Amino acid sequence: MKNRTLLKVLFFACLIIIMSSSIVAAGGNRSYFSGERNMTPPPLFFVAEWYSGPNDIMHDVRCRVPRFFVETDDSRVTGVQTLIINVHFEQTEPYSTGRIWGKFVIEPTAYPGSYWTGHFFGEAKADGAWYHKYFGYGTGELDGLKFRAYIENTDFNSPKPIPARTWSIEGFIIE
Repeated sequence: MKNRTLLKVLFFACLIIIMSSSIVAAGGNRSYFSGERNMTPPPLFFVAEWYSGPNDIMHDVRCRVPRFFVETDDSRVTGVQTLIINVHFEQTEPYSTGRIWGKFVIEPTAYPGSYWTGHFFGEAKADGAWYHKYFGYGTGELDGLKFRAYIENTDFNSPKPIPARTWSIEGFIIE
């Protein structure tokens, strides 16, 4: 059983390396962008599965679907973002720690019928910092473009739950 788990981990690590190297290795110009991401009102959440470990210490969430609004200085990346999030958390004080991964779609307001889609992974740290790294590609009018971004929460003193806080986004589009 441990060998199968190790093989799965190695497979996904290789997949991430291949995905990130293919995006970075792609030729073309890079257009950099930055901005913020905030929860859309009303927030959309759907938790398909929630698992708690012994003594409620570990939490596995599968297929949580939040929706955000991303506003950047590039209209190609400004619009509604929908995530399908999976997490593996350990309950610690004052914040949970663990891994985050899943799929995303960003529907730019200025490009109806076009969207970005891809995968992300990240981490929640004991100091309350969360970050996600995104790798994706465009469709519709954005077809042929590749997308890479880094998103982290920036609102540490907020009483809001972490997903509802303001997040910063920085990245680039490969044309």
